[in-house]
Amino acid sequence: LLIGQTWAIVMSLISGQQAASTGMNGYGALYHDRAAQIRLTFGGLKIGFLTPNVANNVIATNDVDITLPKIELAYRFATDMFWVEPYLGYQTYDVQYSTASSTASVTSTIYGIKGSVNFGPAFVSLSFTGGTNPGNYGLYGDSTTTGFGKMANVSGTGQVTDWDYMEYMINAGFKFSDMISAEAGYGQQTNEITLAGVKTEDPRMAYYINVPITLAPGVLLIPEYSLFSEDDVTVGGVATDQTETTYIG
Repeated sequence: LLIGQTWAIVMSLISGQQAASTGMNGYGALYHDRAAQIRLTFGGLKIGFLTPNVANNVIATNDVDITLPKIELAYRFATDMFWVEPYLGYQTYDVQYSTASSTASVTSTIYGIKGSVNFGPAFVSLSFTGGTNPGNYGLYGDSTTTGFGKMANVSGTGQVTDWDYMEYMINAGFKFSDMISAEAGYGQQTNEITLAGVKTEDPRMAYYINVPITLAPGVLLIPEYSLFSEDDVTVGGVATDQTETTYIG
């Protein structure tokens, strides 16, 4: 039993990517912040009851009513050669959209699986995550200034339209010696919503390659090339170019 603040159960940071300290966060890898929680652990099974994320309320100035904690669970099965971990997350709250008596339910669901396989000096890791309204849940992954993922749209009449969200990544590495190894990975996130018959698609992707060099115990030099692309945002079939950033170092 754990009571207090710690990392969330629903995470998929499996890469050794270094640029911008993201670890492919929001570009295929799922991440959200530490949170106060009650966590139960039974062998490989973890169940968490977390403080809900309402800082990302879709109507920032209106009150929020919470009846349930954020609920997360995951189960890890591991052998000497591989491990695999499916995970689930659920959060819901009611938000006022007009008067005090007019509320709408904003729900986020997150589901996914991650794992890794070792082949002697080599490894391959994968993760896949899907769900709805990742920004309300507290996940990162958007090109906006907030950096959080997409949030549900609540109309003036209380109709809630969800963002559909999916991201995945794969990375692989090889250890040449105790001093030198190499790793590369690719990840992508996609988001879709349809409002008034108009479909919006907002994808993003990233890839990297690095060569960790151990100079001394605990001392690493990691040359890396990384590219982060917001890709085109398409609204009603019309695409708009977004930014692309390259890191070399």
